[in-house]
Amino acid sequence: MTRYVWRRLLMLVPLLVGITLVTFVLMNVIPGDPTISLMDPKRGQLDPQAAERIRERWGLNDPTYLQYLKFLFNAVRGDLGFSFRFNQPVTRIILERFPATLELGAAALAVATTIGVPGGIAAAVRQGGWIDASLMGFCVAGVSMPVFWLGLLLMYLFAVKLGALPAGGYGSPAFLVLPSVTLGLSSMAMLSRMTRSAMLEVLRQDYIRTARSKGLAERVVIYKHALRNALVPMVTVMGVQAGWLLTGAVITENVFGWPGVGRLLVDCIGQRDLPVVQGCVLFTVGMFALVNLAVDVLYAYIDPRIRVEG
Repeated sequence: MTRYVWRRLLMLVPLLVGITLVTFVLMNVIPGDPTISLMDPKRGQLDPQAAERIRERWGLNDPTYLQYLKFLFNAVRGDLGFSFRFNQPVTRIILERFPATLELGAAALAVATTIGVPGGIAAAVRQGGWIDASLMGFCVAGVSMPVFWLGLLLMYLFAVKLGALPAGGYGSPAFLVLPSVTLGLSSMAMLSRMTRSAMLEVLRQDYIRTARSKGLAERVVIYKHALRNALVPMVTVMGVQAGWLLTGAVITENVFGWPGVGRLLVDCIGQRDLPVVQGCVLFTVGMFALVNLAVDVLYAYIDPRIRVEG
């Protein structure tokens, strides 16, 4: 198992290098000069000599390949560069924003899990009934609905019309309700559909029929014998969704003004703050890969038949 984990971690190296290379190339082909972001529109253009000194200080006059190699060399040492916009180390900026993203992702995952898993089990047990049809219809709507549209809809209903919850911002737990529901609904729908599918497959097995013929209570058959054997595909979906919720909250954070890494990334793309953009991309890809690695390791503990060869 230890060799397997180290091998997976080593496989992350070419992935991270490739992602940073693509990001670096894309940010450099976009028209515009990062020093323009320092210009005050009310005072006119930035002094050309001052702009040249800033470009020299930031290393923007170096050849493109040299700028990228410098970034990689510093990233290995844990230094993701210095922000043009915030005038602070990128690592510090990301670590200051990450707790808000983690809070939102954890709340959205809780919404998805607490509703999606019981809903999928109920739909499988009542296959073909009105509960099954209602839940699956709700899941189709949840998967199909754009996140930004759902966010604006919930904001209009619960903040503007009812005045029950804040429309946006960051603070007390009330600020977390609408963003977490918006972000978690799509994951809840996918998790519910996967739980239903996995449970239906297990419930048709001979050992479930045998358990029922022995006179075991239906609750014991469902939760002790069927659910445990359906956990592997469910954990797969939960792992993928957990990674997505932690790294893919860009739209939700911008709709609700949530001060997380996703909003930071969008703001810095507009300002052409390349060190922060590269740092955010590197950080989110690493987080996603580590969550999926944790899920792979968890397989062996859920199902003893699964053994990872080192």
